[in-house]
Amino acid sequence: MYLILKQKRTYVYLLLSAISMIAAIIVSIPDNPPGIILSFISSILFVLAFTHNWKKPKPYIILIISSVLGFIIFAVLHNVFEVIGKGTFLELIGVFFFLLAIFICPASIIIGIVSSIVTAIKSEKKRNIQ
Repeated sequence: MYLILKQKRTYVYLLLSAISMIAAIIVSIPDNPPGIILSFISSILFVLAFTHNWKKPKPYIILIISSVLGFIIFAVLHNVFEVIGKGTFLELIGVFFFLLAIFICPASIIIGIVSSIVTAIKSEKKRNIQ
């Protein structure tokens, strides 16, 4: 029963992420603060869909480190594919890496920092009670 509830929560987060991204596209993302905010909320909900059931701080710390490294790697890959693939399919791959670096990595860093603090406090309280 608990597993089914976890899966439902994951699907709800993914659905809310999709709705937020559709709203961002409708509002228009480029140079439009409401569109940028909606797309960032969509990114946060997307990351949260896969991390909401982690109970210990260690996976969140790994998420923070991998997101920081991912940001650097994806930014470099964006620039490489942008230069190599002027007017070809490779330029589209560069855009994909850019979107990962700009939206998913910062959202993962925020989720990792906040959730690692929350889970550390919860686990400390649980240790103090026992």
